[in-house]
Amino acid sequence: MADRADLAFLGARRLAGLVRDRQLSPVELTRLYLERIERLDGRLRAYITVLSEAALASARRAEAVVMRGDTLPPLHGVPYAVKDQFDTAGVRTTSGSRILEGHVPAADATTIARLNAAGGILLGKLNLTEFALGGTQQFPFGQPRNPWNPDHDPGGSSSGSGIAVSAALCAASLGEDTGRSVRSPASFCGVVGLRPTWGRVSRHGSFPLSWSMDTPGPLSRTVEDAAWLLQAIAGYDPNDPLTSRAPVPDYPRALGDGVRGLRIGIIRELTFGADTEPEVRDAVLAAARKLEGLGAVTEEVSLRLVPLAGAIFMALADADGAGVHHRWLRTRPADYDQGTRRRLLTASLIPSAIQQRAARARALLRAEMLDLLAPRRAPLPDGAPGRAAHRGRARRDHHAARGGGAVLHAALLRHAGGSGRNAGHCRPVRLHALWIADRRAAHRAALRRGHAAACGARVRAGHGLVAAAARYGLGLRSGARPRPGPRCAVGRGAGSRRCRTAWSRSWPRSAPGTGGSWGSWCRR
Repeated sequence: MADRADLAFLGARRLAGLVRDRQLSPVELTRLYLERIERLDGRLRAYITVLSEAALASARRAEAVVMRGDTLPPLHGVPYAVKDQFDTAGVRTTSGSRILEGHVPAADATTIARLNAAGGILLGKLNLTEFALGGTQQFPFGQPRNPWNPDHDPGGSSSGSGIAVSAALCAASLGEDTGRSVRSPASFCGVVGLRPTWGRVSRHGSFPLSWSMDTPGPLSRTVEDAAWLLQAIAGYDPNDPLTSRAPVPDYPRALGDGVRGLRIGIIRELTFGADTEPEVRDAVLAAARKLEGLGAVTEEVSLRLVPLAGAIFMALADADGAGVHHRWLRTRPADYDQGTRRRLLTASLIPSAIQQRAARARALLRAEMLDLLAPRRAPLPDGAPGRAAHRGRARRDHHAARGGGAVLHAALLRHAGGSGRNAGHCRPVRLHALWIADRRAAHRAALRRGHAAACGARVRAGHGLVAAAARYGLGLRSGARPRPGPRCAVGRGAGSRRCRTAWSRSWPRSAPGTGGSWGSWCRR
């Protein structure tokens, strides 16, 4: 058996084998992880809640089962942790937000119940970007830090899930992936992250972001561990009618089949794209050569719509998120982190026409992907296009890593123009471009001055959420207090129903790099 210093870094399946063979006590293993959490997590901030007493009690029960000689489930005695987005009975579940700081669910999420049934020991709840949205500026429960370099981004939104596995603060973890939220922290923290097919794993008991994209997924130190974790959580759940009824394959056994004969597509737009760092590209190509040596066949393939995937994702997922949060945005806007609030308020202004276009574009992108996968071909790569950036830069270009080359929110709005009677009566209204400070100067100028990329929109600034932002003195800029605007064209004041947010016209233009952009609104 490995010495105690190395024990924490063994894979979950290996640890389960040691417990089964009575070479390792579940209590000893749990204490080891709790000691590491106490020593290291004060700086890494992977955990929001640590369940020391409950975990030790579970470990003692697990040890008693081993000593009785009972049949053991596959992950018996293995300590794990979960993103604080999943309900845990009697344990605070915050979704990384002060809004849910006191929320204590009455029942476990389906995934938690299944991991416990597989023999896992829950160590605690892991840190994340607020409501798993991404772009959090000030983490309410501490800034999560990359264990390889604390000054760099650990990835998100399942930040703590990647940190905890990489730093051996648990044997394995569970995250949730809407738009690379498992794969990004796995890439940045150097662990294995898997996004299962949508519907393969139940979302029951997980706080939603986008109903059509949210997917729980495992993070682990080995591919074998990821297979065993997926085996434990996959399958139909009557509490989530959108889960698949298809039989769950034997994932661990399938690992023994190898890759001989598997066709692997190297996606041209991702591998050789301008946003992909050379070091990452070289690593992907080296992995492809290694797979060729094991009998796989690699070939270069193209997904023409991949460069638009980021814009498609944000038009759909962010709009879904704005719908989920619309009541709290009206009643508790100050309780959101400023980055989260700005992103949700901006998303609430995306017109339905743009959402429809994005939905059609997603269908086309999905058809491209299915065509690529049809001849038993696997896509490569499926991680982040760059290394973990310094946290200061990561806050500016967090969403650029999602595959968007254009300035997403503002660029989406350019399609919303029409020939209606209000088309000629547009005035600028301040919107938020999420990482404008890090974009090209031409983009910044276009957005600040409201032409081409941002000025074609026909957005009613009297939208209720914008009015709520004004009422609470928050503005669409973080914390900005709007000044009263002029009377509108119909002779009503800025506070009137027909011209509720005429104040937006009086906002000062932002200085370069402050994160502001211009859209437009139509007065009656």
